[in-house]
Amino acid sequence: MGGLQAAIAKGEFWSSVGYWILVAGLVGDIIVLVVPAHRERLEKVLAAFFTIVIIVGVAIEHRADAAISVLVSQEEGFNALQIKQSDERAKSIEHENLKLRAAMADRNLTPDQQRKIGEALTRFAGKTVVISSYFGDNEAKRLALEMNHALKLAHVNAQDATGQMPAGNFFLGIVIDKASKEEDFAESLARTLTTDGGLAVAPMSPFSHALGPTEIKIGPKPIILAEEPAPQSKNVESRHP
Repeated sequence: MGGLQAAIAKGEFWSSVGYWILVAGLVGDIIVLVVPAHRERLEKVLAAFFTIVIIVGVAIEHRADAAISVLVSQEEGFNALQIKQSDERAKSIEHENLKLRAAMADRNLTPDQQRKIGEALTRFAGKTVVISSYFGDNEAKRLALEMNHALKLAHVNAQDATGQMPAGNFFLGIVIDKASKEEDFAESLARTLTTDGGLAVAPMSPFSHALGPTEIKIGPKPIILAEEPAPQSKNVESRHP
């Protein structure tokens, strides 16, 4: 960019030189007018000389102005490219910030999601499920309350055990610990919390625990940025007449 500006400055210098040469030639033409009539030969020589000076001045100024025009166009193109790149960087940063905000946002169940979960689990009315979380995790506790309300719509008995999970068995996300002989209930819970509730539920363990009812364990939300979908290649079919 600095070299381009230096070239423009050089072009402006030569344009100025050509202008003043042109002015000198025009002044000379005026001087020729006052040459005495008996000095006709001198008048012709001076007229020819200053005409050449004018032509040289015009040529230098024209060439310099043409070069300046090209350089200015290049500078404008460079500036436009810089602006475009800056805009793209700003959009990329904004996009990454939005993804980060979405990843860090609290999990929640909207009233409509709670209604859909309740409708999906009505066939398990009378079942009991424990909803637990770690002590001090207010985001998980609020989510547990929303789950509790959704399960009540299905007449499922949801027992509140928020803040009671032992810290020694630490994990992230939502885990469903199924009770013995409650595979169908546990799998339906995981499926509807994922599809109707939009929550990320960890794959269920194939082993059942022997004590107590099925349990929904809510750990802290893992911060996972959504990956961009890979561009799909387009297959162009060649058609022959």
